[in-house]
Amino acid sequence: MWKDLIVLFGLGIMFVSILFLIPARNFILSNKLGDFLGKISYSLYLLHLPTRKLLQEHAVNAPVFFFVIYILSSIMIAYLSYLIIENPLRKAIRKKLKIN
Repeated sequence: MWKDLIVLFGLGIMFVSILFLIPARNFILSNKLGDFLGKISYSLYLLHLPTRKLLQEHAVNAPVFFFVIYILSSIMIAYLSYLIIENPLRKAIRKKLKIN
């Protein structure tokens, strides 16, 4: 997918459009849900695949139910990881390096 120039061009145009053409206080882009998902996005990126592997055996019986449980549990696990690991480590590193 990433080797296709049309895909890269399309994504580049979307990125530039969102970054430069949409006003900063747009109600669609600035909301609490988006802020929350942005805050936990790295943990979500790292932990969504292990979560899927843990829940995958139940996907055959009820795929729609599996999808809902998968999304909710991925978000919950990512949030807990953010609270327990990511945020305290970030604060400790900033304190150690004396960065505000």
